[in-house]
Amino acid sequence: MADRPVALLKPLLGHAMGLGYIADVVEKQEKTDPAPSPVSRRVVLLVEPSLQQVAQTWSDPVTGAYRFDGLSMSARFTVVAYDHLRNWRAVIADGLAAKAVQP
Repeated sequence: MADRPVALLKPLLGHAMGLGYIADVVEKQEKTDPAPSPVSRRVVLLVEPSLQQVAQTWSDPVTGAYRFDGLSMSARFTVVAYDHLRNWRAVIADGLAAKAVQP
């Protein structure tokens, strides 16, 4: 995943200073096709409970993958994936904890 989009972290926020990461894949699923397909979307990382934006990136257009690195392990986060074409509604995942980077 060397060519994955780089998340733009706001380094002055304490939540963006840690050893954790959040990663996933953005996919869409058509009603006529049961298999989900990866898509490129703007992905925003918010810290809970204030919902202050910590970072943003674009998911990979081929794999749909995104990743946020350098996150606090003690914070909880919300991730929002927006369809910049406005054909689909946003997808939200909340209550996420950063995972520890394996050495």
